[in-house]
Amino acid sequence: AVLANSEMIVGDGTTNPVAESGATLRTSIGVAIGSDVQAFDAQNALTDVAQTFTAAQRGTVTDIGSQASTVTVNLDTSNNHKVTLSGNAAFASPTGLDSDAIGQCGSIFITQDAGGTNAPTFHAAFDFVGGTAPTMTSTGDAVDRLDYIVVSATRLQCVVTLAYS
Repeated sequence: AVLANSEMIVGDGTTNPVAESGATLRTSIGVAIGSDVQAFDAQNALTDVAQTFTAAQRGTVTDIGSQASTVTVNLDTSNNHKVTLSGNAAFASPTGLDSDAIGQCGSIFITQDAGGTNAPTFHAAFDFVGGTAPTMTSTGDAVDRLDYIVVSATRLQCVVTLAYS
């Protein structure tokens, strides 16, 4: 017999294969949960079901560049960022800090320029243990790492690890 448009032959290994289409076919071939169509793409993760990754997942590190006055991290570009301080820069409230960002976490790598001595300050959106930003390493070319998680549409909880080599 000729298959109808959008039909496929599906077998279960125990009975004769049958022609299926629609929700039944989607369920049989694993691209549906019930009658809901799932966007299946072997190269991309689904966003509405639990995932088990079988390979490493890597995010980019967005380079904010050398900053002397204001550092604005854009949470919409990536989870990880790096900046070189060439002055006593102030970290502004991040772009993209909103209800969609809740749960996002990542790192900000803060490097002193060769001269060092730059003392960054942080907007109140950056929430540190004890309520006070730590004193960052001021040695030339020193690297500190600020790890964060967005806990609300207005706050990131942060911890800092100082003086990487």
